[in-house]
Amino acid sequence: MGLVINHNLMAMAASRNLGATYGMLAKSIARLSSGMRINSSADDAAGLAVREFMRSEIAVLNQGVRNANDAVSMLQTMDGAAQVIDEKLIRMKELAEQAATGTYSPAQRAIMNGEFAAMRAEIDRIANATDFNGVKMLNGISAAAVAQKLGVTEDHLVNATTAGSAFVKAFTGYTSGEQLSLSYTDNDGTTGTVSMTLQSATTITQVMGWINSTAADVRQTLSVTENSANIGVGASFLTAFSNYAAGDLLELSYTNNDGVTGTASLTLKSDTTIQDVLNWVNFGTQATQTLNVTADSAVTTRFVSAFTNYTSADNLDFSYVDHAGNFVTSSYAIAQGTTVANVATWIGNFAGLDASYSAAAGVLTVTDTTGGASRLAASMAGGTAAYDFSIDTAGADATAGVALTATWTQGVKSVAGNGFNLSDDIAGYSQAAASFGGGATYAFSIGTIGKDATADVNLTAAWSSATGGGFTLTDVVSGVSDAAAAFGGGASYAFSIETEGEAATENVKIHFGTGNVAAEDYYYVNKQDMTSSGLGIADLSIATQPSAQATIEALNGAIQLKDVSRAHFGAMMNRLANTVTNIQVQAENIQAAESQISDVDVALEMTKFVSNQIKAQAAVAMLAQANTLPQLALTLLGGR
Repeated sequence: MGLVINHNLMAMAASRNLGATYGMLAKSIARLSSGMRINSSADDAAGLAVREFMRSEIAVLNQGVRNANDAVSMLQTMDGAAQVIDEKLIRMKELAEQAATGTYSPAQRAIMNGEFAAMRAEIDRIANATDFNGVKMLNGISAAAVAQKLGVTEDHLVNATTAGSAFVKAFTGYTSGEQLSLSYTDNDGTTGTVSMTLQSATTITQVMGWINSTAADVRQTLSVTENSANIGVGASFLTAFSNYAAGDLLELSYTNNDGVTGTASLTLKSDTTIQDVLNWVNFGTQATQTLNVTADSAVTTRFVSAFTNYTSADNLDFSYVDHAGNFVTSSYAIAQGTTVANVATWIGNFAGLDASYSAAAGVLTVTDTTGGASRLAASMAGGTAAYDFSIDTAGADATAGVALTATWTQGVKSVAGNGFNLSDDIAGYSQAAASFGGGATYAFSIGTIGKDATADVNLTAAWSSATGGGFTLTDVVSGVSDAAAAFGGGASYAFSIETEGEAATENVKIHFGTGNVAAEDYYYVNKQDMTSSGLGIADLSIATQPSAQATIEALNGAIQLKDVSRAHFGAMMNRLANTVTNIQVQAENIQAAESQISDVDVALEMTKFVSNQIKAQAAVAMLAQANTLPQLALTLLGGR
């Protein structure tokens, strides 16, 4: 290195080393003065993060210890009050024993009863007045359950829905023909699902009537489809239900309340009346289906005149399917003088069939004389025509196995409830499914005679029509409130069931852990009911010898209930004491771990400090020497 005067590189190096040593000396002084190894995140970023989490855990655990100790103090307060109640019960039992003997007069027992009543009143006062920071634990359940409502889904701020509104309007996720199912879990643990078929006219009131076990069934009906002023039971079925035509099969598919399913069918004619269909569904006499002749049969009974598509010398073919499923056919040679009556006699010779002809009515009737399912198919063919028709069955009706009763409500279409009413004659669950099929499909429900669908559900439904209103379900059995319920089907609405009579017990949660896990961070101390009602002594009297004798047994039960309550308090105090010990040990161990990370090792740090101090002194001395070196150049410049 040359001798220069412009830059003193040695002084610069000494200055840099002095700065580094001075920085380490400052860090050692900060650690030794604070006692902390980590004073900023720059000292140890990862260690700082771990330390701060541990500090939060320690702070929470220490507060948990205070919480648990507060709970012990609360329980000690309650146990102290219970001890006074214990003394009152003992005195009451002593008075009852005294009044139970026959050596006292009624006036003397009245005095004893007065003190007895005073002791009971004091028990009520103590149970209701004793509190710890406003928390009362001796007067049992105090708060009422709040029902959760199932609100409507339309904009009810504009259109508030009333109980008379259509259900599918209030709950827009549903449509006509869907199954509305109610799934529930009662407060007593009973679960189940019931369902009903919704119609466009089904009202909220009808749904409530279906839910409420005490309400009578409101039958759902199959309304007429035309816009007619009035349809009577004698009107044509094809007029009332305009989607059907003559020759269609009217199919009744059903599921009874007892789970029996089936399908029955009826061939419709142009003159089939609503009463005919009612008769077919019910257990009454069937309406005979007949083959009309085409000529004026009141004038002539010749077959070729009655059925103009046939001529003499044609062969008339008659065929049908019997009850065993066999296809039967035969031919009859028609002559010019063959009458319809001759043909009826011929058909009547077939096994299991009977035929008759009415000249006045102009109809040929074929009857199946074997009891069983009705309306077997038959046909007459020959010449240039074929006539298909049905065979009436003697004996059992097509729906003889269907426990249904059909009725008809006459009225205009715009009035809800006009049309078919199907009832299940067997008492049981209501609203079993049914439908008319064929030329059209009409789904509706079957009302039940006797028992409602939800008779086994201990629920009561109510409706609030105010803005934001909706369903409220109440469990009529007292118990824990807010059991679950849901409406399902086209949409799903989950809500809760309020419990009538008794709210959920308000136990006191003692929280002491660092999280919110029930098994680790908290547990409950149960409130106790030490009022006279809770102890079962509210109505006791020792005014007479028999009542005093009965009171002794009642007081034994009250003392036992009190002992159970005090035992709970005592057990919880012991548990809390153990909890405090455990938390304190936990906090102590975490504090030790935090100390390993955070606290400074004084001996080690002092060694570093002395070393850095010596280095700093040496650096200062060398910096002073380095600063004088450029003066050597002056010697050369002066010529000396």
